[in-house]
Amino acid sequence: MIVLIGAVFSLNTVPAVGRTVTPTCHGRRASIVGTPGNDLLRGTRGADVIVGLGGDDIILGRGGDDVICGNGGDDELIGFSGNDILLGGSGFDGLFGVTGDDQEFGGRGRDLMTSGGGDVGRDILNGGPGNDALLNAGPGDDRLQGGSGNDAMIGGPGSDFLFGAAGNDLIDGTRSSAADGQDRM
Repeated sequence: MIVLIGAVFSLNTVPAVGRTVTPTCHGRRASIVGTPGNDLLRGTRGADVIVGLGGDDIILGRGGDDVICGNGGDDELIGFSGNDILLGGSGFDGLFGVTGDDQEFGGRGRDLMTSGGGDVGRDILNGGPGNDALLNAGPGDDRLQGGSGNDAMIGGPGSDFLFGAAGNDLIDGTRSSAADGQDRM
């Protein structure tokens, strides 16, 4: 069953030219699927696999351990509670894990990625090949990794690992008090 923008349909696949394609995200079959246009997609209290398809989507994971793929367009992916996996895609995306041990992957476009504020989870933020901003707002021991673009990475409270990779990167691990942990850059 697929939930599409708050309505429930009994479709199990999405038609494509000459064949039928089942949308997946991070190797998992989608339980909520958007349209090629701009969508507002909301997850459930449980674990969801949400695929945005095209357009500039806003995707809210809500509860559970969600897997969210924005795909094409300039998307906002918000995981909320649970240990979420967020994959931005090719546009200028905003990825926000909020709480839990989240994994965020930016994709080919410019992306803004943040870990959860006030959350002690161990988050992984991976910018990908675009010019990305990776901001660690949470007190957990997080890993921020740039890609081939010119990235900006700012650590937060906790013992964080900041890795720039290729490109001309800005790396700042000093945005918290000295007693908060030791950042590795």
